[in-house]
Amino acid sequence: MNKSIIFLSPIIAFWIAISTAWAEPSVVEKDMDGDGRKETKVYYKKNNQIDKIIKDPNGDGKPDETVYFKNDAPDHGESDTDFDGTIETWTSYDAEGSATVIAMDKHKDGKPDYWRVYKSGKVYKREWDRNFDGKQDFRLLEENGRLIEKQYDDNFDGKFEKTIKAPGKGTVLKVKTVNEQ
Repeated sequence: MNKSIIFLSPIIAFWIAISTAWAEPSVVEKDMDGDGRKETKVYYKKNNQIDKIIKDPNGDGKPDETVYFKNDAPDHGESDTDFDGTIETWTSYDAEGSATVIAMDKHKDGKPDYWRVYKSGKVYKREWDRNFDGKQDFRLLEENGRLIEKQYDDNFDGKFEKTIKAPGKGTVLKVKTVNEQ
């Protein structure tokens, strides 16, 4: 009888390991702001990794921010920042969970029309869709918070035709007054 128990032990251990790995997905509600109301839901996959986090900070029962995870790190997210029931901000993250692109719908048509692009946690590019066709047509390139150049697609064909470099540090620009023109 002892021999059969020894023989079954690895099988039972294997079954326990497999059933733990394939546990059912779960949802945990949390009070993240300390107001006594659980406004955040954390959804876990079967392997206990975070699948997504949904927040409803204003308590209206509608999700205001959702962040989707990949390998336990944020992958992308969307937000209803003005609580009107419409998503107006989309965020993409790198493998470390830092934002790489934040796209916003300032025009309220359901499509992004302003983008901030990040490198190493700092904004290096800002882009606008001035005619609301879904394509960027004005761009500012920055380095350490300083403007480097402006790029324009004034005929809205998807190609930036005009580039204006920012004046160098210490450059003095002469601006004509009304009397000098």
